[in-house]
Amino acid sequence: MDTNIYAENTYIESTCLKEVDNNYLWTLYLVIIIFYGLIIASIISGLNSVWYSQLVKINVNLNVIGILLIVVTIIAYIGIFVRWGDNKRLADIPRIPVLYFISTLFLLAWIVSLFQGNDLALSTWLCAISFIYYLWFVIYVLNTNSSAAILMFPLLLLYGYFFYLMVHLVSVNSVPV
Repeated sequence: MDTNIYAENTYIESTCLKEVDNNYLWTLYLVIIIFYGLIIASIISGLNSVWYSQLVKINVNLNVIGILLIVVTIIAYIGIFVRWGDNKRLADIPRIPVLYFISTLFLLAWIVSLFQGNDLALSTWLCAISFIYYLWFVIYVLNTNSSAAILMFPLLLLYGYFFYLMVHLVSVNSVPV
């Protein structure tokens, strides 16, 4: 009889935790989407700035990279927030979106320092930190849910490409880092 009471209490606690987590997670999802809106706004305004137009750059189609960023971000979003429901470890479910939110903050800091702050050296360092953090994050997710990590991998490749572009941009424009 005592085990049934314990089982009922555990079920009630886990059900309440899931409801709290769902409200918490939906708020976090919304904040991340707002931050991606800020990232896109910063990119659009920065690409049209006089400072950016005067830089020596690689001849690359930024529309393709922008569309690619949106697509791989959606794929990573699916990997984290939709596929994560397959995970049986309830304690890790709220942690993963928070870690993804931190990677979004790094991405926002990098984009804002590049396009609004006009600082190539700082933005290169922030891009490197963003890439290393996201690499760690994908490895962390890989250890707990491999299908989610596979969906996050294209965004990791794009972060690596961004880092390559930043190093090239700094070297071509002779900016000391």
